[in-house]
Amino acid sequence: MDRDPGPTFSLHPDSGWLLLDGAELPLQYKAQEVLAMLVRRAPARVSRNELIDTIWRGNYLTGDKGVRQAIWSIRLALGDNAAEPVFIRTIPRLGYQWLGRSLAQTTARSDGAAGQSAPRRSLGAFAATALLLVLAVSNWSPTKFFTQRDEHRVARADLHDNSIVVDYTTGCRRILIPNDHDLLVGSPIISADRRQVVFRVQKDGNCRMISFEPESDRVRKFNRCPDVRT
Repeated sequence: MDRDPGPTFSLHPDSGWLLLDGAELPLQYKAQEVLAMLVRRAPARVSRNELIDTIWRGNYLTGDKGVRQAIWSIRLALGDNAAEPVFIRTIPRLGYQWLGRSLAQTTARSDGAAGQSAPRRSLGAFAATALLLVLAVSNWSPTKFFTQRDEHRVARADLHDNSIVVDYTTGCRRILIPNDHDLLVGSPIISADRRQVVFRVQKDGNCRMISFEPESDRVRKFNRCPDVRT
C-alpha cells in the first residue's frame, strides 16, 4: 500500500503566505525565510547559529529569540507539535530539521484574469483574516496594538508549546512568548469580564502568578502562586 504523501505546501513569493493545498496560512517574513532555508537544506539539519548568521546577519541579540519565534509561528501555522513533530524536528543543541515534503514556489499570474491573480484564501484552522501577531515578550512586557476599547475582550486563551495564544472577540490574535527559562504551568485563566488573562510560570522551582491586561498592557507579577486548579 502506497504511503500517503500528505498535504501539498507552497510559498507565494509576493505575499509571503504559506499555502496548504492552495489555502493561505499567514507567515511573517522572517519565518518565511527560516522555513525556506530548512526546506532547501532538508533532510540535513540547520543549526540555530546558521539561521542567525544568514537571516539575522549575525545579530545574536535579536536572532536567538527570533529563531524561536519563527519556528513557533511555522509550527502554529502548520498545526505541528514539537513533542511529536510531523514537519519540523528540534534536534537538541544541533538545530532543526524539515521532515515534510518539499515546498513548491508558486508565482502570481499576470494575465489579468479576475480572481486568478493571487491564491485563494480560506479560514482553515487559523483564519487568514485574523491578525496573527507574534509578540516577543521580554520579561512579559507586551507591546500595545489595540485602538478601541471593545477590542480588549478575550474570547479564549490557550497554552501551546509553552506560549499563550490569546484570541479576542474581534478575531485578533496575540501570542505571548516567555523568556527562555520561564515554564508555563497549567492553563491560562480568563477573568469574568474577559479583560484579563492570568497564568502561572515556573522558574528554578519557584512558581509565580502573572496577570496580563490587554486594555492597558499592564503586566503584574505575584511572587507566590495560589493553589488554582484549571
